[in-house]
Amino acid sequence: MNEDRISKSEKKSLSEYNTLELRGWIIEQFCKIEFQINQIIINHIKPVNCEDFERIILNSSILSFGNKIKILKNVKDFDQKTIGKLQKAASIRNIFAHASIYESIEIDFDEEYNINNIDVSCKIDIMTSDEKISSQNVVKKLDEYYDLTNSIIEDLSKSLPNVHLDAPC
Repeated sequence: MNEDRISKSEKKSLSEYNTLELRGWIIEQFCKIEFQINQIIINHIKPVNCEDFERIILNSSILSFGNKIKILKNVKDFDQKTIGKLQKAASIRNIFAHASIYESIEIDFDEEYNINNIDVSCKIDIMTSDEKISSQNVVKKLDEYYDLTNSIIEDLSKSLPNVHLDAPC
């Protein structure tokens, strides 16, 4: 066995991940989407040197995800509804990449200050579209991201069916 190799996760459910692993899964899922986008752009542009185009031009250090979305907006056969999904997924990925996850305890009292219910959950603070900070449930946000990215991967697979999304150039 090669000691320098990083093994894949053997976890079967997202609920098995700790916070650090969860962030990694979110980024990995996003990388899969970006790879598919790269393949769609390559198929549309049809560069002479496909490998260099992908390795240099589409390199995320050179061409940002946002710029790749701008390219897709101008691809005639690309389903424009997917653009909104991609932007939403990028936003959620950024939330998990940069915001702290913390535990929140909410205690519900009745009129006589007896405890009716105690709710402990993981929360993450999110800037809403109206520029207010909202504390949201991590599991719900994760579920939203999971559903959204699966939908995007399906959309991208259908977007240009003659593109082999599982292999580079």
